[in-house]
Amino acid sequence: MRPALPALLLLLPLPALAADWAPSHCGPQPVAPNYALTTREAYQAALPQAETYRKAAAAYAACALSEAHDQEAAISQAAQDKIAAIQAAAVARQQAIYAKLAAQSEAFRQAAKALNGTTR
Repeated sequence: MRPALPALLLLLPLPALAADWAPSHCGPQPVAPNYALTTREAYQAALPQAETYRKAAAAYAACALSEAHDQEAAISQAAQDKIAAIQAAAVARQQAIYAKLAAQSEAFRQAAKALNGTTR
């Protein structure tokens, strides 16, 4: 009976990550073993190693993606907080300017009224 080839085909590559980023809570990235698949016996002996590596690589990939997602979420939240602070400050400045303009207009209106209704 021939061994199942799909076990070897399930070795999925880890997703490409930015060169300057690595997960810090996932342990070391699993290293794929070198297989000498030159004989039926070597092939049979490599199947358990391949399965062990596949499981370790899948767990590492899941951990890395989870950690990346967590970091992305934190960065996104920090950016949203900063944007909200900038927007609030911009609105406050705009309101202060409009209040000063309104006060200036009222001062001119009052002065014109005091000067016998002259509006020029």
